Formats: sequence, structure tokens, C-alpha cells
Amino acid sequence: MIKLLLDQNLSPKTADFIRSLGWDAKDVREFGKGGTDDADIYEFAKAEGWTLVTYDLDFSRRFMADKKLPGLILLRVHPQTVEILHPSTLTKLG
Repeated sequence: MIKLLLDQNLSPKTADFIRSLGWDAKDVREFGKGGTDDADIYEFAKAEGWTLVTYDLDFSRRFMADKKLPGLILLRVHPQTVEILHPSTLTKLG
């Protein structure tokens, strides 16, 4: 099963929501990585086999250069709120 690691630019509620759909999902803050820079989050996800979920386009440049991360999901939802993200995008995971 795909493991989803949510970047710190998503609400911690989003990890809970994804778990409620039956997915393995963690927020970076659950690993004590809140406030950690992008490079460290990327390396952590890569080392631990997580697909990274983020709004941050900077990760796409890293991913295209490295291609060793299991996966990258770039979210393009506006406004970036759980009220919009959960029903419009993430329910498609279920």
C-alpha cells in the first residue's frame, strides 16, 4: 500500500481524514518534523519510502532531478482549506 506523508503546509486534520478513508497517512509533524526545511523532509520521505503530498511546487524540482522518491502528489486547490480539499480532491482516494 502507498504510504502518504503530508507536508507541513497541509492541516494535520488532512492526515486524519485520509486515514479515515483507509490509507496509511502521516503528517510530518507526527515525526517531529514541523518547521523542518524542504530538503530534510524530502530526504526523510525518500529514506522511509513515503509518497509526499504537498502544495509546495519546490518539491517537483527536487523530484524531477532525483526521481528516487516513491511518489509526489502536488495539490493545486484554491483556497487551500480542508473544507475545499477534503470533499473535492481527497475523497477520490476512497
